[in-house]
Amino acid sequence: MMKKLVFACLLLGVALPAFSDDLVASQTEWKGEGTGPGAVWPVTMQVLERNSDQISGTLHWPTLGNSKTRFKGTVRGSEIVFTEYELIQGNGVAIPTAYRVSLTGQSMSGTWMFRNQSGSFRVELVSNSAAVGAAGTVQVVAEDMQGGVQVRLLREQNKNDTRQNADGVVFYRTIYTAERIENGTVYSQVIESDIYSIDIYNSPNFNPIAMQPILFIDPESKVVTVFLSGKNPSRDYAMVGYAYRLETDGKWKKEVVFPNENSGWFSYFSGLSAGSPDIWHFRYAGYYQLRSVRNPDGTWRTMSVARISPDQAVADWKRSRKRLATTNVQSGQKTGIAAVQSCAPQQADLQKFVGKIPPATLIWSDSAVFVSSSSASAAAQPLEPDASISAIGESLTAAVAQQAQADISCIPPAPVAPSRANFVAKPEATTKGEFETTAAYEARRQKLQNEAEADAEKAYQQAMKSYEQALSQHEQRVREVEAKQADSKYYQDKLAQAWETLRPTQLGNLRISSIRYDADEQAFSALLKGVGSGLNMNSSMTQTISIPVSLEQAEKFKQDLESGKRVPVVQIQYPSMAATWVIVENHAFLANVKSVQDIPGWLETARKVDPSVTISITEAIAVPGFGKNLTVDNFLDSIEYRTVLKNFKPSVEIGQASTDQSQFSMKISYSEGYSVSFAENASCKSMGQTTERRKLAYGEQLFNIGRWFTGATEVEEFYDNYSCQANKALLGKMKRLEQGLTGGSRSSDAFHTSWDYRVRVGSRDRKSDYAEEMDRCQATDTAYKTCAAQCEGFGGSNRNNCLIRCSDICR
Repeated sequence: MMKKLVFACLLLGVALPAFSDDLVASQTEWKGEGTGPGAVWPVTMQVLERNSDQISGTLHWPTLGNSKTRFKGTVRGSEIVFTEYELIQGNGVAIPTAYRVSLTGQSMSGTWMFRNQSGSFRVELVSNSAAVGAAGTVQVVAEDMQGGVQVRLLREQNKNDTRQNADGVVFYRTIYTAERIENGTVYSQVIESDIYSIDIYNSPNFNPIAMQPILFIDPESKVVTVFLSGKNPSRDYAMVGYAYRLETDGKWKKEVVFPNENSGWFSYFSGLSAGSPDIWHFRYAGYYQLRSVRNPDGTWRTMSVARISPDQAVADWKRSRKRLATTNVQSGQKTGIAAVQSCAPQQADLQKFVGKIPPATLIWSDSAVFVSSSSASAAAQPLEPDASISAIGESLTAAVAQQAQADISCIPPAPVAPSRANFVAKPEATTKGEFETTAAYEARRQKLQNEAEADAEKAYQQAMKSYEQALSQHEQRVREVEAKQADSKYYQDKLAQAWETLRPTQLGNLRISSIRYDADEQAFSALLKGVGSGLNMNSSMTQTISIPVSLEQAEKFKQDLESGKRVPVVQIQYPSMAATWVIVENHAFLANVKSVQDIPGWLETARKVDPSVTISITEAIAVPGFGKNLTVDNFLDSIEYRTVLKNFKPSVEIGQASTDQSQFSMKISYSEGYSVSFAENASCKSMGQTTERRKLAYGEQLFNIGRWFTGATEVEEFYDNYSCQANKALLGKMKRLEQGLTGGSRSSDAFHTSWDYRVRVGSRDRKSDYAEEMDRCQATDTAYKTCAAQCEGFGGSNRNNCLIRCSDICR
């Protein structure tokens, strides 16, 4: 194989594009050709191993004696340099051969060189068996266990193969593998490799894990069913739903549950229909709850059950589906939430729970938190009895009872004790041997009988042990549920959940309209209405209210009503559903608090309306002067901490300041985006200057033209060194503050009092010792000068080759 030497051109002042070397990965295959004078040789390149920037693999030359060679090299950004160094089959390739190529997109191209021969080399990526695994991790996304059989669903996403919704949300090509684990043996099978799934739904409007797959094992038939939904090829929002059933022959059968529908949300299994569990899911287009049922012939039919809000869909999903731990198989670390019992909504005996739900005050408003107005309208006024409000009272009672009944129904039935009659000794069948005496045969038969009886007894005792464990767990679960339902707080929490779910859809948003002022009566008249939000809301609540306001305040008061600075709030007393209304100042106008000093009074007034009122950090930092005068000494006693910050848990960093290591600092950071820092100069002294020498990095040479001309390969760097000591009094204050904020969670070594640091003050480029010795030799050695003079008669590459040979004199 003849190859011709090509000398690379020096690039001057050219802006180089940035490339990615991610494709040059282990287990990738590239195909292309090498060329030389008048010849082209097909080649297959296999990158077998990639370790950091080092690669190795094989080159196969089918037209050069079917030769196969090994190579190894280095990836430097977009440039790859490797050497073909060992022949492992054939004899048509000369080695060692050096290659220098550049990676552009999914192709490599460049040159090869062997002695004084060279040519071109170009290959394209054709296979990447590691693409999926390299792009994402394997995750367990669903699992179930029945009767000692565990089934897990594993997901592996290819982040390089995507589909998108119109809103830009990305779905990834996914492989789903089912693992059945029985008696310690794992049986694994890919059930889907051509579906596009979502990892986290990165839209603020939707639950991030609401499109996760689900899995169910029928406890009677042990039939396994998996439900997945995947993105169709278009850019609309449609999904395709599939069910996968593990048949008795061990093969998975794929069935279409629904085609091209926006219906893959909040799915869960319930019941059994025609040998398969029903699939409940939600359609955002029209807000429908759907139920899919499998027909005996394996086809599916989907029925619209009701129009519900997304909040209701989420509530049903949380109550009914299995929310399972997502586990990174490689690290084994839990990243999700533990599995919980899957229970479908249950019909409940209302009267069984009515007396247990304690009275409560329910707040109906259009804002989260409010501040009471100082005007006369702040006095609560009764509403006339209203059918819409009464109806939601009945719905609340039913919802709480249903949830309480579901918790009871979720308790697995008590296990049945094993019967000794089912554990009969079954000795191995045997016959008397031709050369066996009757006595020997009877002894052998009795031994087998004894062994069979011992095995049967052992199996019975093991079954009894399992039964007793299951019975203990069942009884513990019963005690836990009974203890919960004996506590009034249990029903208070259920009532609050039901109110937040039902209020938006059955009462709607509270609005005030048709505002008119009667100057003679010095009062406003207005309509207080429940306004639907376009989901499943048919509220008919409309009442006329009268708001007394003085003539002097009237114009400003109306502006506040129309702008939303003042808003209506209705307080409803459960279970009577008697209601009162009040006009209050909207919490969103907290910006009217003029200074930090006003916050305590504002909170006191606000909590007269709602005792749970708090201020978020985001709101607080908009108050003029917030955090301006905080110090290590006054932090815990400050208004900022007592009224706002104490409701949030911070992280605390103590040590030298990152921007100026001559300072000792404390940084208190809150997840809400607020932080405060304290720093003081430490006592530092100079420890003199040091010099370090290192090789220039590849990019430091490539992008510095001056270094090309000087031949610099190393750099000497000069540092000023310091040793610092923190102020012990300040350190003590910081320790006490940290104790008050976190309870002293940091270890004592975090409060180190001394440290060293250095500052880079200069540098000098230089050649390596070897390069400097070569320069000295070529400048002074007579033999080299004589050889170099003889090269002047040649031109071009011949002169360069001649000088290279002369350099051997100085090596």
